[in-house]
Amino acid sequence: LEGMGVTVHLNVPTLDNLVDESNFNNINCKIYSGYPLATFSAAVHNSTQLAVKRFVDIVGALVGIILSIPVIAITAIPLLLESPGPLFFKQERVGMNGRLFNMYKLRSMYKDAEARKAELMKHNKMDGFMFKMDDDPRIIGSEKKDKNGNPKGIGNFIRKTSIDEFPQFWNVLKGDMS
Repeated sequence: LEGMGVTVHLNVPTLDNLVDESNFNNINCKIYSGYPLATFSAAVHNSTQLAVKRFVDIVGALVGIILSIPVIAITAIPLLLESPGPLFFKQERVGMNGRLFNMYKLRSMYKDAEARKAELMKHNKMDGFMFKMDDDPRIIGSEKKDKNGNPKGIGNFIRKTSIDEFPQFWNVLKGDMS
């Protein structure tokens, strides 16, 4: 809860163990309904430090975008030849303090990947909301194998080299990510 910026009320006797471990710098002790409670709210930050951090994010994002445009352009050719459809994949994610935003990635799966996920759930190696499987057939070109049987399609190349992450510089520039 602390990391998400949620205000927390604690009964004072439990406070001893938590104060030393907390990152909060705004603690307020009051009596609520006859109970002594300490209220922790999100840490107060130095506005100058926040401005410098945002400036560094903007400069870093612009440099990242400039450097990644040629790589994305070159990668787009085989990607769109192997799998017509959008170049970028957009997915809703949860950011700081529970704020929702759209995260952008270079598409490494066929455009019907989400629809095909239900039929592949029996192969899921993760618990909960995560999905992971070996040799995922939704990855573009996963049916192509080298002489050792390893996938050699463009989708696997994009993932192996993390080129799919380059569009996230746009998220940094927008302020969704840092």
